[in-house]
Amino acid sequence: MNHIVPRDLAAAMAEHATAAKDWSPWPYQELALKIMLCEAQCGLFLDPGMGKTSATLATIKVRVARRHVRRALIVAPLRAIYEVWPFEVSDWKDFHSLGIALLHGSPKWREAALRALKPEHQVVLINFEGLAWLFEKKERLRLLDANMLIIDESSKVKNTNSVRFRALRPHLMKFLYRHILTGSPRPRNYEDLFGQIYILDRGAALGSYITHYRNQYFFPTGFEMREWALLPGKDKEINAKIAPMVLRLDAKDHLKLPATPERIHKITLPDAVRKEYDRIEESLMSELFDAPLQNSTSARSKLCQIANGSVYVDAAPLDGQRARAVKVVHTAKIEALTDLYEELQGEPLLVGIGYHHDVAAIRRAIGKDVPCLNSDTTKGQFASFIKDWNKGRLPLLLGHPASMGHALNMQKCDGRHVAFFDIPDNYDDYDQMFRRVWRQGNKAPFCMKHHLVVTATVDVAKMANLRRKGRGQRDFLDAMRAYAETKYGSRNPLYNRNRR
Repeated sequence: MNHIVPRDLAAAMAEHATAAKDWSPWPYQELALKIMLCEAQCGLFLDPGMGKTSATLATIKVRVARRHVRRALIVAPLRAIYEVWPFEVSDWKDFHSLGIALLHGSPKWREAALRALKPEHQVVLINFEGLAWLFEKKERLRLLDANMLIIDESSKVKNTNSVRFRALRPHLMKFLYRHILTGSPRPRNYEDLFGQIYILDRGAALGSYITHYRNQYFFPTGFEMREWALLPGKDKEINAKIAPMVLRLDAKDHLKLPATPERIHKITLPDAVRKEYDRIEESLMSELFDAPLQNSTSARSKLCQIANGSVYVDAAPLDGQRARAVKVVHTAKIEALTDLYEELQGEPLLVGIGYHHDVAAIRRAIGKDVPCLNSDTTKGQFASFIKDWNKGRLPLLLGHPASMGHALNMQKCDGRHVAFFDIPDNYDDYDQMFRRVWRQGNKAPFCMKHHLVVTATVDVAKMANLRRKGRGQRDFLDAMRAYAETKYGSRNPLYNRNRR
């Protein structure tokens, strides 16, 4: 197959194809395939590692064979369009007939790729940031000639004011078949659902505009009434409207996964740092910084940094060229991480970090060559670090949850320890990072979450916030799963909880 992809990706795909196997779907994947073939618009809310990608490719293949679909446009995070979808096509013989075209790179490459499309290129991949470019000109849509839309990690379109959503919205009717894929549809609250469900039904269930949705199901609250809280009982109404459009399956019901114990490492601030921390909380002023902290947002950021052990003492440069000045205020959290690292005696440990100075501090304590997956990591380094991790060569790997929350398989070394040096605010990033390791194929008896929490600081508040968001998401997904069990459990022999 002559794929329209960069040369290095084409070579990697060809190498994978030599070891390809027949696709043998799990029973729950057969159910997902059946539903996607029966419903022109539906969502798959499946946990990471359950094979949403291959089930979707099987759907495309069948739709193309039946001449329902000319071409499918798959919108996914950047790493997924390079490292997940192409190799899913190559790794399974069943999908070798599907031609791939990648619309990412320079404007010249994207234009050339569009004009080079042939009927055998049934799958076109683009990242979310490329949507504005694609829909900018009618000629590009004509060349694309796709009537199937797949949104992978649909929580990326939860913000209806984003450029990506506004670019996509006017063109939804051009796609007869529309599907959304995610394991975490409401990482914050029920507001996050509107944009995703709109992709499917263009407002039929939840309303045509986010303002209508809020007015019907929420009430204003928070600072200057700029936040929205769900009205009592409205969650059940929303669940009932959404459930017929989605399939929710929980990995624990269908796969044998490691247990997930948690461990809280409680850390105490030194007395001098505690006084400075409390002073910032009380007055939003500090002797650590060149200028007073003007608002609660900047104060909170500084409090998070102090809890971790280092702080920026100057403003971020506008040109982004100058390195910011950093002051180390304590090493208590670094010492706790070092103790954990030494306790594990070489067992692989994945550590979630927040700030760049966290990485520098950890490297000073443990070793200057400790690898890190963040915005400074090149594409080549990223691939090399993941490969070494999966082969068990890395006893310690740092990573920012936002840089590695999706499209990474890191379970092959049977790693069983994930630590959060910085407690994330974003539940989706937090959950998805852990699920890079806790997924099908990890044969460890457990995967433990380690939380490094400084007592009586913002760390405690962030932990409480994560647990609140986690409960909300689980309640919603449980409601979706209950509907799926009722609808498909008794009548569909493919639906069962038997584990292989």
